[in-house]
Amino acid sequence: MKMQRYLAPDMRQALLRVRNTLGPHAVILSSRRVPQGVEVTAAVDFEAEESLAPTAAPSAAAQAAVSADEPAFADFVEEHGDLGLEVRRLRELLETQLAALAWNDFTRREPHKARALEELARLGIARDLALGIVEQLPAGPDAAQSNRLPLALLARSVPTAPGDGTVPPGTLALVGPNGAGKTTTLAKLATRWALERGPRELTLVSADGDRLGSHEQLRTLGRLLGAPTHAVDGPDALQRLLRRVGGHGLVLVDTAGIAPRSDRIDAELLPLLPHGAGIEVVLVMSASAQAETLERALQRYRVLAPAYCVLTRLDEAASLGPALSMLLRSRLPVAWLCHGPRIPDDIERARAHQMVARAVKLAATFAPPDAGPLARHSGGVRHAAV
Repeated sequence: MKMQRYLAPDMRQALLRVRNTLGPHAVILSSRRVPQGVEVTAAVDFEAEESLAPTAAPSAAAQAAVSADEPAFADFVEEHGDLGLEVRRLRELLETQLAALAWNDFTRREPHKARALEELARLGIARDLALGIVEQLPAGPDAAQSNRLPLALLARSVPTAPGDGTVPPGTLALVGPNGAGKTTTLAKLATRWALERGPRELTLVSADGDRLGSHEQLRTLGRLLGAPTHAVDGPDALQRLLRRVGGHGLVLVDTAGIAPRSDRIDAELLPLLPHGAGIEVVLVMSASAQAETLERALQRYRVLAPAYCVLTRLDEAASLGPALSMLLRSRLPVAWLCHGPRIPDDIERARAHQMVARAVKLAATFAPPDAGPLARHSGGVRHAAV
């Protein structure tokens, strides 16, 4: 084991020196304040790392020798495994303590940024994105600015599609996972168009051959609105129909819900909605879904080059942090927000500041995070940034 002491003006520089000298596997044994700044004692166990490294497969002779003394070898393996487990547990404990130390040092040096990180953590914003927002804050704003400015920066970063509250003309194909709310969103857009401009120049198209009764459901909506409805099967039928009815008014195409893990997105949706065919692809996603689910859906449906997205089920979401993080990371504009089942009332044009305000309201219903998780959320980011 190699152990070394470091003196630095602050914790950030001390951690940087530890990393540069001992490498990424170093652990912090102790730290304290000194007149020169901070004193950090760190160590790295080269022997433990070598013992835990994978080894080549034993030869036949070695296997025979092991078989001759199998009980002793089994004891050695068990002891070796326990050693590796203890090393991992010790490292996890030290990393947690290091994150807390980094967070405490950060709160003392830049308290206004620490408060901003606390607020963004409560909203559920991904920690790397939260750190990027906080780094934009000026040095030393007053308390009022530190409360307002991070939320303003967050709202400024959320991409939204331009437009007023009306439904613009065009040919829109709604795509997304099963249960995301594509058909309900289509019904809301179609009804708003009919109320604003009448049913003329409105065409409904069902390309969903999976869900039982999907064609009839769209025909019922068409009869209520007084708009023509068509069912198509395959890319050729859709293109023939669009050549007849496209080019004016609003054409809404309902597609089958496909799970992000399925290869049907490439095999079926991409031929149905090819690039350059004059069809705007609209990705519909549920705001109540988990962050991993949203990210996976976005990555898989990106092959269709969606023009923008619609977030549904805002009324069911416990936090808007995952949805906001997805928008910030992907830069995919959001055009509409759906916050209930009523048609066409529960849909509104997306406004970034209103989304952030809704996220703050949702976060206020939950208790503030305690110091431990917050240190791991924010202090860990500071450590990673070093």
